[in-house]
Amino acid sequence: MSGHVAEDMVELYDVMPTFLDLAGTHAAHTNFARSLMPQLRGGAGDPERAAFTEAGINIYEPQPFDTASGGLYRRKSELAAAQPALVSRGASVRTRRYT
Repeated sequence: MSGHVAEDMVELYDVMPTFLDLAGTHAAHTNFARSLMPQLRGGAGDPERAAFTEAGINIYEPQPFDTASGGLYRRKSELAAAQPALVSRGASVRTRRYT
């Protein structure tokens, strides 16, 4: 069996329905994920699909600023704890046409 490249837009959460599809079942709850089985079988995915990204926190979410953490993100968490207004939320949408 040889590999192939699928250039369709996918999201990390598509892994769950893919595994469920492989197991012959489906999720009992509402979700927006899609099985990647069509692409794994060499077919095409949805060419109109978009990928959504959201990151960061808002200053009205006080729990992240309670204490600074250590490790790799120590300086960032110290800054967020000292000056929460410098931290923000960002969002993006990516499609095949708009990257």
